Amino acid sequence: MKAVVLTKYGDIHRLVYSDVPDPVPRPGELGIRVHAAGLNFGDVLIRQGLHKDSPRPPAVHGMEVAGVVETAPAGGFFRPGERVCAFLPGHGGFAERVVCRPELVRALPDEFSFVEGAAFPVNFLTAYLLLHAQAHIASGETVLLRPAGGGVGLALLQFCRRAGARVFCVAGSGKHERLRALGAEACFTHTEDWATAARRAVGGDGFDVVFDSIGGGDLRRSYRLLAPFGRLGLYGASSFVVHRKFHLLKSLINLLRFPVFWPLEMMNASRVVFGLGLLRLDPVNLRVAHALAEAARLWREGHVHPVIDSVFPLADLGAAQRRLEERRNFGKIVLAVDPAVPVSIPAF
Repeated sequence: MKAVVLTKYGDIHRLVYSDVPDPVPRPGELGIRVHAAGLNFGDVLIRQGLHKDSPRPPAVHGMEVAGVVETAPAGGFFRPGERVCAFLPGHGGFAERVVCRPELVRALPDEFSFVEGAAFPVNFLTAYLLLHAQAHIASGETVLLRPAGGGVGLALLQFCRRAGARVFCVAGSGKHERLRALGAEACFTHTEDWATAARRAVGGDGFDVVFDSIGGGDLRRSYRLLAPFGRLGLYGASSFVVHRKFHLLKSLINLLRFPVFWPLEMMNASRVVFGLGLLRLDPVNLRVAHALAEAARLWREGHVHPVIDSVFPLADLGAAQRRLEERRNFGKIVLAVDPAVPVSIPAF
């Protein structure tokens, strides 16, 4: 089968489209013919050697796909020929075929495209766990998303609005109009004094919840925006990406800029700091499977939906990662694995 192999940590030229052996399902696993695969910022970190919870090169990465079941265990829930989308904590998604556990697979209704299916599992599973397993957002609470224009940010925005929260966003100015159309109350840019502007806009004691996937030195500013009983949720560290090629010294400097949150300080301020590392969770964790099922139900019922930025051919994974790395996307970037999947690439 065809796949994109990361041959060595480094720039996008380390991603090679080539022939690799078909994966062999183990007992209880499904075999899926992939039509589309989702791209995540974690894939950029993996390419640069900054994400240890992934197979070491040479390897095929990719954490989510949509396609058609080719092989299934007898007596299982799925049958060959069914349309599905899947979360792949073991990776392998940038390929024409994958194998995975059925607990992390959801049926893909006919009204949803394979592109939408590939854009769904990681972002909406992450957002659902952040909201319902950790932040426990209530109606009327205030939420700040930093940043808001990527796949997880847009999923969080939709889930928060459905919960009745007031949502404020930090994103590039070109994304503000679309964020407001999705329910954002106010938007701020990364280049302005976003913390001061956000505090002025929300008023009162600050935010009930701040979600931050950038990290770095500005994480302390996110923390200081919290009201009493406020929660700071961390689910990424995109500030590690400081160059198109892996740069150890600059990445270490950014690591040292991450603040330390002392228990006594949090106790005195009545604040909470929590984090989510999706790939560190046990793939058979019942809470993960339940969250994926509930997020899929809300999608089927029309409460939330993936926002697609662009679709690249699988062979152009490097160019797709470059767009994501440069933060040009609004929503999800998807890879077309099957030639029948339409490609739509914005002008650079």
